[in-house]
Amino acid sequence: MENEKDKRKTEVESSDDEKQEASSTSSNGNPFKDKKSLIQTAMCFAGFGLLLHSGFSIIVSGAQDILAGTNMPTTALLASHVGPMVLVVTVAPWFMNICSYFKRIMAVFIFISVGLLLIIFVEGVPGKLCGVASYAVAHGLGEITILALGAFYGETALSAFSAGSGVGILLGPLYYTGKVLQ
Repeated sequence: MENEKDKRKTEVESSDDEKQEASSTSSNGNPFKDKKSLIQTAMCFAGFGLLLHSGFSIIVSGAQDILAGTNMPTTALLASHVGPMVLVVTVAPWFMNICSYFKRIMAVFIFISVGLLLIIFVEGVPGKLCGVASYAVAHGLGEITILALGAFYGETALSAFSAGSGVGILLGPLYYTGKVLQ
C-alpha cells in the first residue's frame, strides 16, 4: 500500500515538474524542446531571408546591365521593383488567411522563378522589367509570409530571418560582381 502511495506521489511530482517546465518554456517565448530544433529553425529562417534579399540586391546591382542599350534611367528598374512590392505588402495581409503557408511559399517560388526567367531570357527591356516586377511580388509576399510564420517560432526565428536578410543584401552584390568565389 505504501508503495502505491509512493508511486502516486512520484507521478504527481513528476507531472508537476513537467507542467512547471512547460509553463517556463512558454513564458520565456521559447517553443523549442532542444537545441537541435532551435538551430534548424534558425537556419531555415536565415536561409529564407538570404534567398529573398540576395535576389533583390542582385537585381539592383545588375540594373545597368538589365537596362543596357536604352535611355531608361535606373530608377525605372527600382520603381518596377518597389511599386509591386509595396502594393503586395500593403494589400496581401488583408487576404493572407485564405491561403495556407504552403500555398504562399509555393506562390513565392513560382513568382521568383517566373521573374528570373523573364530577366534572363527575354530580350526587350519591358519584358525584363516585368520579370523584376514578378520578383518584387515574390519578395513582398515572401517577406510577409515568413514574418507571419515567425510568430509561431518566437524571437529566434525573427532574429535569424533579419540576420539572413542582412547577409543576403551584403552577398548579393558580391556574388554579382564575382567577388564571392574568388
